[in-house]
Order: sequence, then structure tokens, then C-alpha cells
Amino acid sequence: MAALGNKVLIVEDEAPIALFYKDVLEAAGYTILGPTFRLEDALRLLPTIKPDAALVDLNLNGQMSFPVLDMLAAAKVPCGIISAHMSDVLPNEYRAIPRLNKPVFADVLAPFIAGLLAAFGASIARDGRKC
Repeated sequence: MAALGNKVLIVEDEAPIALFYKDVLEAAGYTILGPTFRLEDALRLLPTIKPDAALVDLNLNGQMSFPVLDMLAAAKVPCGIISAHMSDVLPNEYRAIPRLNKPVFADVLAPFIAGLLAAFGASIARDGRKC
């Protein structure tokens, strides 16, 4: 999997989990942007960076990350949602975004990002999906 040069934004409110994602993805050759731990921080950071992909926790300290997902979609950045609770709180317009359920294990994280990067180019041209 060719990760070198690909920048991944991590938006996750639990620092130990965010640092785990960071370590795993850096070991796979990705460059990490962030992590950011709060919705406000992610919204402030996004206009100043251009990630190649993003991992976004759905619930950031009680705030839903939909504005972050919307900004990533507007910037045409492929993203994936990571959360412990998915379908019960996910509006229809976000259901096409690839998802991982917590807990996330090291052996699936880098392939998940590689899949986002590989699939995104074709899907955005085809159906204009969010993230």
C-alpha cells in the first residue's frame, strides 16, 4: 500500500485513541495532520490545510461532527467516520460515507485509509457523495 506523501487528518475527541490512530498510520507511511480533539478546533484548522483523507469521530465531546464532514465534502477530501454508535444517529445524507465501528484495531486502519483514497476518485465523479 503506497502511503508515502498522503496526509491524513484525524478528528477524535479521545486523546489516547487519536494517538493510537496517529501511531498506526505513521507506521504505515502516512503523514498525520492533527489530531484535533474538539469540533471547534477541526473547523478552525480545515480551511488552513489540505488533507488527502480524514478520519472523523462522529461524536466529539457531545457535539456531532456533521459540520466537519460537510467541510471535507466541500473540499473534496475523502473521509471515513469512526464511532461507537452509528446508524441510530446518522442522517441519511451521511450514510454513504465509509464507516468503522469502535473499537478500531491496528490491522484495519491503514487499509481503511488506502481504500478511501482508492475509491474516492471514482465515486465523487460518479455520484457526488459526501466525503
